[in-house]
Amino acid sequence: MARAVHWGMILAVFVAGAAQAAERRPLDGLYACLDRADAADRAACLEGEARRLREAERRREVVVLDRAQERDLRQRTAASPAPSKEERPAFVPIDTTLTGVQSVGGKWLFTTQASGDWIQAEAVELGRTPRVGDRFRVRRGMIGGFLANIGTGPAIRVRSLQ
Repeated sequence: MARAVHWGMILAVFVAGAAQAAERRPLDGLYACLDRADAADRAACLEGEARRLREAERRREVVVLDRAQERDLRQRTAASPAPSKEERPAFVPIDTTLTGVQSVGGKWLFTTQASGDWIQAEAVELGRTPRVGDRFRVRRGMIGGFLANIGTGPAIRVRSLQ
């Protein structure tokens, strides 16, 4: 879910799951700090919330754009409509080896030499820990998704990070 908030000359776009968005909007903590009567307490609160927002921006959970960047983004997305099914290049199944493996937030990030980076789409337990050098096969799944097999393990859902 994405939420846009206009704040002066800055547009902030927040990307979060529906449960997280319903729980707390990203700027609520910052605004709550302004209501504190004690100046030292208010300053400490504002500093803590600013650090939280900076970390969320670093993790790309919060994206901040000024109006010119927003306008440019809207023009680029309007000018390039999604390609039709006939215009999209056909997916060629991938059969390669892993050159990098990293655990990221309960999911696995897979790096290959020729076919880029892939990330596990759902946080499910794998049969064993994937390793560099394991065979990595990706094929088209149902409804446009992708399925990957690591070594001789069962298929897992993945998405490309390209």
